[in-house]
Amino acid sequence: AGHMVPWKSVAAGSWWMRFVPAYFNGSSLHGVGVESYVSDARGYNTGDTGYDWAILRLYEPLGKSLGYFGYNSYSDDWNDNPVWSNIGYPGDIDNAEEPAFQKGFTINDPDGDDNGGKKLETENCDLNHGNSGGPCFAWWNNGTDPRIVGVVSAQETEYKFPFSSRNDNVFASGDGFVNLCAWGRSNWPA
Repeated sequence: AGHMVPWKSVAAGSWWMRFVPAYFNGSSLHGVGVESYVSDARGYNTGDTGYDWAILRLYEPLGKSLGYFGYNSYSDDWNDNPVWSNIGYPGDIDNAEEPAFQKGFTINDPDGDDNGGKKLETENCDLNHGNSGGPCFAWWNNGTDPRIVGVVSAQETEYKFPFSSRNDNVFASGDGFVNLCAWGRSNWPA
């Protein structure tokens, strides 16, 4: 998610971020030293949840050996299908030292946003601080091809006529998300 990147420090050239795949209690489940620092970041930090995206380039392209997600645009035809999954590190699960995985939730309300963004709203995916940037994904090709359609961005209060409301969690998605992913794959190949 774009709001997770220290953009001012990136612009000043005084920043670092470390990526540890399959992080669990201090190290990678793939082994000690399986990690990489981030060399470059590209994305948006606008405060608008529909295009709160970022892609990060790793010094050590771990995707070559570990694999990586594909990406798709979200289709409104998929609304209310319980096929979506998320993984992240919310602060209320062992102080963000262990992952939390959810599957089978739905997207109930996709809303368009500026700059090719789309807000995918869900009322049945339980997210908390620390989940930001985690993928909203499903499996294609008979469960062999995981593809991301968005990333955890925010929470939003949805008002319902006449006097009620509900809190939805929001994934940043849209054609701009797909374009940013495509730019990363073309310019920063794994």
